[in-house]
Amino acid sequence: MKKNLAQIHKDISGKLLDSIRLLEILDTLNDGEAKQAIIIDILNQRISYAFHSILKCRRMISTKD
Repeated sequence: MKKNLAQIHKDISGKLLDSIRLLEILDTLNDGEAKQAIIIDILNQRISYAFHSILKCRRMISTKD
């Protein structure tokens, strides 16, 4: 069963949103450790950027239909 690009983008977006939520939880569990906070912040920025890039792709795909 092949998925279309819009569905694949939707699935990826959902996984990225889940990752953002998990990072938020991890951040609340962090006891102020600087190294952990930096890692969490970098991951959060990269996942957020990826999420927004996926949304831009989905908009580009939907305008071509």
